[in-house]
Amino acid sequence: DEDDHLYIEGKWKNDDLVSGKELDYRNGEVIYEGKMSYKNGRPIYNGKGTLKEDDDEYFTGTLKNGVKEGKGKIHRKDGTITFEGTFQGNQKNGPGKSYYSNGNLAVEGKYLRGRLTGIVKTYYDSPDKRLEYVTKYERGLRRGKGKKYFYNGKVQLDGIFHGGFKRGRKYFSTGNGYEDGV
Repeated sequence: DEDDHLYIEGKWKNDDLVSGKELDYRNGEVIYEGKMSYKNGRPIYNGKGTLKEDDDEYFTGTLKNGVKEGKGKIHRKDGTITFEGTFQGNQKNGPGKSYYSNGNLAVEGKYLRGRLTGIVKTYYDSPDKRLEYVTKYERGLRRGKGKKYFYNGKVQLDGIFHGGFKRGRKYFSTGNGYEDGV
């Protein structure tokens, strides 16, 4: 059985587990730590806690019956945040922000069932939050009106995106002129 190497440490109240840790005794690694209960011989993660996602990431936030629900953060192994936002049914759902590995903001937008949707801002990897794109997303792809910016803040592209840039004005790097896009 794949669970033979796991064990629980925790606080009990009236024969009910109220908080604790689920550990892998082979290496002492914590699989989950936080609010939990115990039912039918299995731990149930409910409330605020920390859940190991894989070897490279872990989640901190609210879980309901072991599923990410509400506000939470996904961290890299080194503790830096890769994503913070709202979850529903284990998926990003609602407002959220993604970060570069150095902590700089990368993407800011709204998610629906794990995919970006609506107006999304994408940033260059810079500590002063320099905009790279402001575009509309549908089902996780750039679709609709949007702009791409040069690093200096001037508009580079202004038009319609459909996966990539399709129609509109393309500005020269000097910002002094433009040409019509295809």
